[in-house]
Amino acid sequence: MVIVDDTFEQIGAMLHPGKTVRKRTVAGTLKYYYGVMALPLVISLALVFTLGKGSLPGMFNTSLDIVAVGVALFYLVVIPLWTLLGALVAHVIGANFLQAFKGRYSDTLSGVTYGQLAFAPLIWLVALSMRIPLLGMLLIMVLGGWAFVVEVIGVAKLNKASRASAFAVAISSGALVWIAVYVVMMIVLSSGFYNPYYFG
Repeated sequence: MVIVDDTFEQIGAMLHPGKTVRKRTVAGTLKYYYGVMALPLVISLALVFTLGKGSLPGMFNTSLDIVAVGVALFYLVVIPLWTLLGALVAHVIGANFLQAFKGRYSDTLSGVTYGQLAFAPLIWLVALSMRIPLLGMLLIMVLGGWAFVVEVIGVAKLNKASRASAFAVAISSGALVWIAVYVVMMIVLSSGFYNPYYFG
């Protein structure tokens, strides 16, 4: 079964990223992403409706329908688009500016995707730990840190580059993407297009 095979491959990438990661086409990487995310998405949606309104802090104190739609959009749209953009910026920097990457964009995308998915098999733990905010924050920090390590190792191997180069590319590309997002948000907010009163 594809979903099971992809999930076990991702677990292997989390434990031994230098041995497990492999090249895919862009379409193949997106297919792999959705295969790994399928089960975590179902579990996350089940947790939303099982835990119920008001049982979790922050954004969960709202309509379950809105939360469910938000969770689905985050997994199915936001993360894939973020990964595609981040991998593009990383590959341009690594291949063109630093001239450290010898692979193609699809290779960089595969490595970045392994990193983005490093938390996926355990995302339900993060959701449950949100009942205890300190524990939830700790889990997010640990999984986020390891996801970065998996990404660096994966990108380095698939591009036949040193891990130091992949690390430098990851830091610089991540900073550029976040700066771009910040600038766009400031433009949107200052333009008056966004009105918080629309959301109650």
